[in-house]
Amino acid sequence: MMMWHVPALRPAQSGESYSMAEAEKVLKMIDQIQSESDKGPSSSERSVVLTESEINSYIAYRIESEKEEVMKVLQLRIFDRNRLEGKAVIDLSGKKIPSFLKPRMTLLFSADLFIERAKARLEFRELFLEEQKIQPFILDAIISLAARLSGDEPVSLREGVELPYGIKDIKTGKGLAAFYY
Repeated sequence: MMMWHVPALRPAQSGESYSMAEAEKVLKMIDQIQSESDKGPSSSERSVVLTESEINSYIAYRIESEKEEVMKVLQLRIFDRNRLEGKAVIDLSGKKIPSFLKPRMTLLFSADLFIERAKARLEFRELFLEEQKIQPFILDAIISLAARLSGDEPVSLREGVELPYGIKDIKTGKGLAAFYY
């Protein structure tokens, strides 16, 4: 079984559980990538490197600022060779859900990140719902249910998700991710 240790999050000035300065740094880098990508292809490959902490601050900021209804927490640990570990908290409180599901669930995972044809896909090594090991198709079912409940289009993790505009590849090292554009 994988070991998950949630690093202590640094409270921001306003009492949030992430660093607003780190989230702003990521937002500026996204603007930079989009701006440079709009100018057309470059003669050399460009990249930006973000730390695990910066990425987690950005994710927490997005969850809070977009008032995410279902995913309340997503924290990543980043390792060499595009390996990730993560913790996600899904909240379906107040929604009509099957009786075998809890309204608030914690998912823990270990996965490899693959980038193919401008899509990011996770291949799970281990996946746990609370303390029970589960198969990825169960997570797909939970994602599909949550999407339908919130009026979004269901997605499958096996199909992958589109990379943000301009990003061509992602490579990870211990605690770092390099985004190539």
